[in-house]
Amino acid sequence: MSHINLPAIESSVDTCVSALRLADRLLDWNRRHGPAFSPKHAMVFGLSCAFVSPWLPEPVLRTATRIWSWITAIDDTVDTPGRDPAEVDRLVAACRAVVAGAGPGEPPGDEPLARALADIHADVATRPGYPLLAPLWRDTVDRLLTGMRYEAATAAALAPGAPRSDEVTGEYLEHAAYTVGVPMYMAALWCAMDDVDPAALLPALRDSAVAVRLANDARGHAREHAEGAVGVLRLGVPPDVVHRMVGDRVASCRRQLAPLLARGHPPAVALDRMTIWGTRLYQRIDFRYPEGEGPDKHDWAPLHWPSPQTLGAT
Repeated sequence: MSHINLPAIESSVDTCVSALRLADRLLDWNRRHGPAFSPKHAMVFGLSCAFVSPWLPEPVLRTATRIWSWITAIDDTVDTPGRDPAEVDRLVAACRAVVAGAGPGEPPGDEPLARALADIHADVATRPGYPLLAPLWRDTVDRLLTGMRYEAATAAALAPGAPRSDEVTGEYLEHAAYTVGVPMYMAALWCAMDDVDPAALLPALRDSAVAVRLANDARGHAREHAEGAVGVLRLGVPPDVVHRMVGDRVASCRRQLAPLLARGHPPAVALDRMTIWGTRLYQRIDFRYPEGEGPDKHDWAPLHWPSPQTLGAT
């Protein structure tokens, strides 16, 4: 190799230092909200939020890490084997009440996950873009909660060896595009930005969310199958089809964002970077087991779909 072109080391160091601070603060927040919030993913969430939108103020990124931690905690809680559906309904109702139009200071009750969401909501509601984006924020949270409940019920009812159904797969992806967390995360980031045009961004957001969900399902299939969780591969879609779908959705997302990316539009840049981060991360590792635990702990081989480098990256 006669020539290499690398980003400035200074910016990489600064972003990594930000990630370390974010992870440390997230551990403090997790401890305040109880054992449902695992410390094991704090570094992954710190890295993700620091690299996706490094220009945003650190308080905004701290809340971003909390969103990922909350999504992971409620996912684990709802997916607990044998969980009483009535308990899931009560949890979903408590969390919905937090963002259903009540003032951000209204007490959320004793449910730890609802209290943690209230903490997140209180911060998001103070951001300059919140008046415009409040309906989107509430919708993404509501659909995530609806999807969590749907996935738990579907996993419990899914018969071993059931034939593939395109109808069930489509229904699953309608929910899974929200449970993967990208829409909720991006809505919160956009509330901290100027010049957000939801109509111009939402079609690309949909593609991004589906791409990240499919990548998540492809990488975490062995773990999720062992846990009894639902996923697109468990529904019978072949791996090569899933991989192709990831690449198609990433390409579609980037095509729709292209005019905005050409002028460095921050909301579009953040969504583009989130799409690349999420799909490329799952292309290489199941972050749920960053220390090599789990049924696929030795599987570090990259999955095969078009790399963001072949599509152009921001």
